[in-house]
Amino acid sequence: MKKLVGIFAVLLALFLFGCVNNLQSKYAWSDKLYSGPYKAKERIAILVQNERQRVHLSKINGRKIKKELGVVFELLPGEYSLCLELAFIKGYTKYDSEECQSVELNAEPGHTYEFYEILGDTIWHPGVRDITAELQNPDMEPLNRKINSMLSNARSKHNQ
Repeated sequence: MKKLVGIFAVLLALFLFGCVNNLQSKYAWSDKLYSGPYKAKERIAILVQNERQRVHLSKINGRKIKKELGVVFELLPGEYSLCLELAFIKGYTKYDSEECQSVELNAEPGHTYEFYEILGDTIWHPGVRDITAELQNPDMEPLNRKINSMLSNARSKHNQ
């Protein structure tokens, strides 16, 4: 019996380790959406997924974005058309958009933007907002650290 419990414990530990690694690789990194070398944070705009993770970036200026990409994107300043898709489960109901919905972004250097969903009774709309000023609030320090960590991890992996 002890041997069976020990085997079960090892299998459970391996399963949990795999789940954590999968979550970290799926959500804990950033992606640079411009060519060439990395630019200083003050010279780029940062786009983050809302922490609820109900809406996903599907296309940017018509270019498809792989869904497994991170929740932090580096952009050059400029005009962007973001196409967002809604996908989440609440209770026994799955909410999934048939098509992506567009929202415009005028990205400024040194600014951080968040994309999110605006839910109605039967329809939803995409939203994007500048959260640069909010990130200065001490209550936002965990999100600030998360964003900076993702950017640093992506850049250090690129330099290896």
